[in-house]
Amino acid sequence: MLRLNLLGPLALLRDGVLLDWPERGWQRGALLALLGAAGTRGVTRDRLAAWLWPDSDDAAARHSLDELLSRARRDLGEKRLFAAGPTVRWGAGVLVCDVDEFERALEVGHLERAAAMHRGEFAEGLRIGGSRELEQQLSSVRQRLSGRVLDAMERLARRATEQGDHRAAAARWREVVAKDPLRARAVVELLSSHLEAGELVEGLRIAELHVKLARAQIGSVDPAVLVGIERLRASADSSGVVRTPGGPAGELAVHTEPGDVEARRRRLVGSLLGASYRVVDLVEDGTLAATYRLMATDGSTREAHLLQPRVAAALTPAAFDRAFAHAAKLSHPAIVPTLTWRASAEGFVVVCAAHGRPRLRDALRQGGAVPIDRALRIITSLADAIAHAHEGGCVHGDLRPKHIALSGESIMLGGFGFVEALRHAVVREDRSTVLSLGSPNYQSPEQVSGGPPNVVGDVYALGTILFELIAGRLPFGRDGAPGLDKLRLAPPRLGVFRETVPPDLEALVDRALSRHPADRFSSMRAMRDAVATLWPPRGGA
Repeated sequence: MLRLNLLGPLALLRDGVLLDWPERGWQRGALLALLGAAGTRGVTRDRLAAWLWPDSDDAAARHSLDELLSRARRDLGEKRLFAAGPTVRWGAGVLVCDVDEFERALEVGHLERAAAMHRGEFAEGLRIGGSRELEQQLSSVRQRLSGRVLDAMERLARRATEQGDHRAAAARWREVVAKDPLRARAVVELLSSHLEAGELVEGLRIAELHVKLARAQIGSVDPAVLVGIERLRASADSSGVVRTPGGPAGELAVHTEPGDVEARRRRLVGSLLGASYRVVDLVEDGTLAATYRLMATDGSTREAHLLQPRVAAALTPAAFDRAFAHAAKLSHPAIVPTLTWRASAEGFVVVCAAHGRPRLRDALRQGGAVPIDRALRIITSLADAIAHAHEGGCVHGDLRPKHIALSGESIMLGGFGFVEALRHAVVREDRSTVLSLGSPNYQSPEQVSGGPPNVVGDVYALGTILFELIAGRLPFGRDGAPGLDKLRLAPPRLGVFRETVPPDLEALVDRALSRHPADRFSSMRAMRDAVATLWPPRGGA
């Protein structure tokens, strides 16, 4: 029995084994997509011929279609693959298509099953060879199916609200907004559900993402969204959140005490660590932590990361201790060791080994793209280190060039533990904050939308770094709204920016950057093994 999956990247399988038949010419994939969308109705031969061979005359196009249908029967070993007649449709009992299953689930009211089946845009990534009418037809199918799944998800959200389960309703509305970030009415419902559930921080974070995207792409924001934001803000302010101007929807922050901030931070690091270390100088004042160079009593150099007040406000000592006890167990030559950590009511600090190497971030800014073989060596080492962490139960959650140090071909990866510490952070009664950890340019679409860090999110981030190493640029721009396009668009092809990229490397990057988590590598070890098969690369430089 053949199976055709079209709700996401096109895939043709026999008994669970993926077949490469659709990849041997764009007309093959397009034929499968058109017949899968049509279901039992089928498509007339004349229309198929015109769509698939737009530059041929009618007779030549029909002849090419007959040859393609015959080749499909022969190659796939199914003489009854297509039913006889002027309309092309599947033969009875030879193929199962997920579009048919999706439609049937909706017809009988199995909304949860239908929503779970829609793993991405219809035939996502399918390349069409210059047929404008075919592009329009496939676009129409995509819009119809996306509309149906969004309607099902909205119905599930409203059902949860009617049942009084506001947390479940908020989660459903987040799924809707993740699929269509510009859907204003869904954002309004999401804000209402988050208000009822008391999840103020998360609701405001997602609403501010919507406002940025709406202003960048539409030029205006639905007034109902702004009203919903103000309602949530008012509730947040009553809980101790202070609003400061500046962002498109206003931003939330924690006021710090007056005085010499730098001197106070140095004293705090000293009091937390005691006499074992002496603060030498400030290395970086980041949004997550201020990093200081330390001198240990034995003369060795270390680095201390003191969490910024707005981050510390959302954290408990227990969560901090649990996360860094976990990170300290990691033992891999490419992972910066976590040496000690301290937590108190005054602040949180982590001490790590000092590598003293330039960061990948700076190398990319200075030189842009790197040779393909070097990019593959870097990613293989990183993937091996991250796989070690994942297999030890530790997700990074903030993979980006800032945390990667290079020295020749030697790599060191830091930053483990921070996102894990804040993943289950609670809001203290006396003060609150909205956290926006990491960079949307490297985060997976689901993490940008407010989802938790996980293994396949790290896969996406490493795929982004690989893209940047080879293309010399990020797949979705550098800052602000362009980084949010990943919520709506498939990533660009790597070969567009570097013609020497081998097809199997381009396919690997496409898979790592799949918008739907289920379509990526299921583990970092699987991605590492796939990259290792390409090194040294077969062609390209």
